[in-house]
Amino acid sequence: MASSFIENLSSEFQKANNAYAPKAAKPKVLVYVEGHDDVAFWHYILSPYQAEIGVKFDIQPFTQGLEQGKPALTKLFPQTGAYLLVCVDSDYDYLLPDHSETAKTINTNPYILQTYAHSIENLKCYAPSLAHACVKATQNTSELIDLPDWLATYSQQVFWLFIWNLYLHNLHAHNDFTQTQFCDTIRLTETPSSTNYGGALATVKHRAEEKQQALEKDHPKHAPELVAFAEQLAKRGLTPETAYLFIQGHTLYNEVVLPLLIPICRALQDERRDKIKQQAQHEQEKRQKDENYRNSTLTLHAVLNHHYEFKDCFLYEKIRADAEAALRATK
Repeated sequence: MASSFIENLSSEFQKANNAYAPKAAKPKVLVYVEGHDDVAFWHYILSPYQAEIGVKFDIQPFTQGLEQGKPALTKLFPQTGAYLLVCVDSDYDYLLPDHSETAKTINTNPYILQTYAHSIENLKCYAPSLAHACVKATQNTSELIDLPDWLATYSQQVFWLFIWNLYLHNLHAHNDFTQTQFCDTIRLTETPSSTNYGGALATVKHRAEEKQQALEKDHPKHAPELVAFAEQLAKRGLTPETAYLFIQGHTLYNEVVLPLLIPICRALQDERRDKIKQQAQHEQEKRQKDENYRNSTLTLHAVLNHHYEFKDCFLYEKIRADAEAALRATK
């Protein structure tokens, strides 16, 4: 029965359904994503094209029994077409396009859209947009640190360790240096303070260099090959400054960016509230303005959860080009 369901869930089947819809109805394009958190992201990407090409996108997560996420979506790959799109996180599939059959399909099927970054979380953490995320959370435009510079430095410090992880992954030697081990090494274990944002970077740098030296010792034959491997990846956009866009998204989001931004936003809120106290002429005014200020702010989690300010990121241009190519057949 499950097999029959998937067979009937196809672009051609949906195209036929559209033919029986009322004349005034816009043709429906089915869009399947990995999970509920992905619906708003892909709606943000695709919704501008609804009016342009006169279609209606029906975006929803796809599950197959207990199977969900990307593994479930792979079942739909053969069924894709102009009226059934699949949208996935790239994980390592963009950087390593020949690593698996799934990677090959994602990189060659025009009706499978991918993030190019590891996941949507990486794009939510696009460095030039983070200062505005802090403004939305605090209503304070002061900039305590240069966030793009901090993330560029962080990326540089984990870059070669990331190259090792990708290299061994590409050799199917995952157990020699697992993604979990890599993520444990690069996460922030020292919470940045409002007066010392560099300390956490120093700790990450030390751990990354220590692990890199261990890998060079354990794999002396592979070490010389890493430079050429990195040069190939640079053609796909992975550089020492952009590594944060390609490492595991949940680690970047939860273990790097949030621990960095929380003390920044706390300091910005304290600064704004202190100014309110100083300017208030009496206690009632202070309480009223403080309450108004609190009501105007958002939690950092709420801001970042729907933070899609990455249109000037070079990866967005690739996503946009893919979307336009996929939708061309519906015109």
